[in-house]
Amino acid sequence: MFLIDRHKRIAMDRFVRPSGNSHVPRGFFGTRTGAARLGAVLKPTPRIIRRTGALVLPLLLVVSVATAEDAPAPEAAAPTQAASSAPATAAVTTSGAQAVIGQFNGVLLSMMKQAEELGYLGRFDMVAPIVRETFDCSFMARKTVGKYWDKLSDEEQARWVETFENFTVSNLADRFHGYSGQSFEVLGERPASRNTLIVLTLLHRTGGAEDVELNYRMRENEAGWQVIDVYANGKVSEVALRRAEYARSLKQGGIELLIDSVAKMTANRAAPAS
Repeated sequence: MFLIDRHKRIAMDRFVRPSGNSHVPRGFFGTRTGAARLGAVLKPTPRIIRRTGALVLPLLLVVSVATAEDAPAPEAAAPTQAASSAPATAAVTTSGAQAVIGQFNGVLLSMMKQAEELGYLGRFDMVAPIVRETFDCSFMARKTVGKYWDKLSDEEQARWVETFENFTVSNLADRFHGYSGQSFEVLGERPASRNTLIVLTLLHRTGGAEDVELNYRMRENEAGWQVIDVYANGKVSEVALRRAEYARSLKQGGIELLIDSVAKMTANRAAPAS
């Protein structure tokens, strides 16, 4: 997504690998991208966690991007698997948003099944187009730096969006690195604030491991329905986590340090293992 001290990792966006199943993603976008991976720039967040089944769940759920006017944080209660039993919204939105996620999941699953043959670079190339089609990376990149975005020049904004997008692709290529019978299921959707939808999905895992909720907040723009946030375990906002993670870096070194640090993490994944 470097070898780091296990006790210094940010645990807020990790899924614990169950024994006997080595091909389960340990996070969605941000696995191993926490403060420890940015060295002295980002000090590790205290590891205050609780364990539920096979998942490590953070208590940092209070972090929210809802302070921004159009931030993609959930409104009151986070979507849960039970919410999938609620009636679907209008047919047009149901078929559109859910179809986008279904297509994305299909590419992920195909990549997982070919993971060893493709290698990291092959997986990167395979998943990159569907990420750029499915995710509104420009919106997400802007929200991860918060109010700092308005201080950036047009050139800096473009470079950060590109860096964030490549890092997102890289995380998926690195984490979804094998297949041992997993499957994805789209459960349904529910309406959310500011004309958005939450598409509810499950990652079914094997070997007795607990399934993982991966819920996608989506809005419709000129490109169609696109993801603007992902909630791991149905609750943990990817955008909020990244924003909290990047804040200290921006304060201490500005956008140049953040771009350099994130770009290096992406590049290091492509380097041959020593």
